[in-house]
Amino acid sequence: MSLCFLLLSLNVFTQEEQAPIPFSFSGSLQFTTNGISTIPAYSFGKPAILVILNAEKKRLSINPMFALGVNGKPWYMLNWLRYNIVDKEKFDIRTSAGFGWAFRDADLITGEDTTVISRAFRSAFFELRPAWKISENITIAPSYMYVHGIEDDFNTNIHMLMLSGTFFLHPAKNITITLIPQVFGVYFKDVGKGLFYAATASIKHKKVPLALGSFIAQPIKSSLVPKKGFVWNVNLTYTF
Repeated sequence: MSLCFLLLSLNVFTQEEQAPIPFSFSGSLQFTTNGISTIPAYSFGKPAILVILNAEKKRLSINPMFALGVNGKPWYMLNWLRYNIVDKEKFDIRTSAGFGWAFRDADLITGEDTTVISRAFRSAFFELRPAWKISENITIAPSYMYVHGIEDDFNTNIHMLMLSGTFFLHPAKNITITLIPQVFGVYFKDVGKGLFYAATASIKHKKVPLALGSFIAQPIKSSLVPKKGFVWNVNLTYTF
């Protein structure tokens, strides 16, 4: 009887060890007063709703992203595939590849009539992002992103270098303030280039799935068109 129990226990243990690890799912829904993109050409400039989904298994994750105006007008739709090629406690390297659509107004001319339509511009993306965890509350991450426009009239290559830091502050019990300052350079081949400063700030209670935040961006030097000065927004994010 003891031998049978031992064999049964070993069999259950082996099955548990070999059981596949399921994907974990999470996501967020954000309302923003002003749709701002890190790459200025993709900014929306109006109130918008953003949906970010995440399916993760070990080092691999899939991140679909959708954004549209509060009036239902589409802004962008992206699909990212991410993999942590290095995954250490204090250091990791994440590589990402993606494909997406950015929507812009375009003129449709039929005879003597001109109609404004929403046109989708396809792009392919690649990103490489190492990150150093300095402490429990500080992470530093440089990154490189490459974007290739696929349309015949938007086939420019975009290169972006960024240095960002993530800082967590705990002013009270269960309250976390997150600060993410960034400096980044954007180069559009045959179009222009720019150097920018940006920052994200948010505050959240541990027991509430809502976070109140803001994003600001300021060009330091830019030849990109359209030329925009200081921009900012306020956002409310629900996580699940």
